[in-house]
Amino acid sequence: MEKKETQSLLIPILLFFLAMTTDFYGTESIAIKHSLYRKTVLSYLEEHKSMSEKELQELLQIRKTRAYLLSREMQEEGLIVIEGRGEKKVFRLKP
Repeated sequence: MEKKETQSLLIPILLFFLAMTTDFYGTESIAIKHSLYRKTVLSYLEEHKSMSEKELQELLQIRKTRAYLLSREMQEEGLIVIEGRGEKKVFRLKP
């Protein structure tokens, strides 16, 4: 299987495991979910090279505030670069 095909399959698999992080009582392991969010974003960026904040929200099914916090954390950790502001904000993998 080629790298691109593998990456295309990886995102739905990660999203499946993300959905499975909810336990019987409806609570979730924040650490597991946070890790899966990051892996999903990084896989998406490897395949698509960039994403908008709206795409991030749709991909992870999160609200704008959570998307903002996640992107800032990933930027501070040196995983991604944030370019632009507002509607023109774009996320890319850090070179």
